[in-house]
Amino acid sequence: AVMASIVFMNFSLAKWIKKVEVRDYRRGDERLSIMKELLEGIKAIKMTAWEYPFQQILTNVRKEETDLIRSFRTLQVSSINLGRSSPALAACF
Repeated sequence: AVMASIVFMNFSLAKWIKKVEVRDYRRGDERLSIMKELLEGIKAIKMTAWEYPFQQILTNVRKEETDLIRSFRTLQVSSINLGRSSPALAACF
């Protein structure tokens, strides 16, 4: 029964990890498209003094992306540690 519950928990973690990973990929794509837009229009951005607004946009998107990466890695490590500790947990119960 303990092993079955551990497998179920690990399966649930895997689904959660996948959702976070997909959101991370989307956020990364968004950041790259902003960078591409910025690089293509750098002269216009410089002439109109829009550097700070673009910097804020990039900073916000990058922070969201790094938060998602941190969540993804935390969940991934939790899943790995749950798998490694499952024999010990099964032996205790």
